[in-house]
Amino acid sequence: MTYQAAAKELAKAQFTGMELRVLLYLQSIADYDNVAQVSQKFLSDELDTTEATISLSVKHLVEKGAITTPQVNGRKAFIIGEHISTRGKAK
Repeated sequence: MTYQAAAKELAKAQFTGMELRVLLYLQSIADYDNVAQVSQKFLSDELDTTEATISLSVKHLVEKGAITTPQVNGRKAFIIGEHISTRGKAK
């Protein structure tokens, strides 16, 4: 998906402001597989909000299909759906 198509998807999506902030932050730190491995505590500190707010935003992002939250290497990870964004492949 091109950057423009992904931006259009984001603009049309019914995300709250905090959901969008969380998603954009995850995009900014994701690796080439769209994986971001950070804690919700880290996100709450970085976005200057509570862990409860982050938890609710993550829950809604999962429900809306924007991210998944599997275990990767024994740690919780956030994987951004390729229909939302993709960094491409490492060279």
